[in-house]
Amino acid sequence: MRNVREMLASHADDAWGDRPAHPQLFCALDDGVGHYRRYSRGELGSLLTAAGFSIERLFPFNLWGLFGWWLNGPLLRRKRLPGGQLSVFSRVSGLLIWLERRLRLPLGLSYIAVARPVAAQQQDIDLVAPPSRSHVTVESA
Repeated sequence: MRNVREMLASHADDAWGDRPAHPQLFCALDDGVGHYRRYSRGELGSLLTAAGFSIERLFPFNLWGLFGWWLNGPLLRRKRLPGGQLSVFSRVSGLLIWLERRLRLPLGLSYIAVARPVAAQQQDIDLVAPPSRSHVTVESA
């Protein structure tokens, strides 16, 4: 996260990304897709803050995938998601995402974070602040 912060600090852009949620769901499926951990909401927020980010939004995403992940990973102990399930999920995912946006449910397989480097926020503030009077000198005649 520090590398992301350093890269963005010079551009004053927001950072965003998704991270796997719910540490208790960590399983062989995670290894298969390159995850080395899952995060709680508080843990992810703390890590972003400690890396020098101000969090603008942090919300759960992919409620529907949560059920398949739990079924195939922790319950059935599979190392890969079955192709048939992925195919069905892919076909209905547009509708599921639309529903999730409308319902704004507080649970999901991942967290999406939108954050900004703290220095970038300060720079934005400095750009709109009036000039300091302490630097102004008045010459008398």
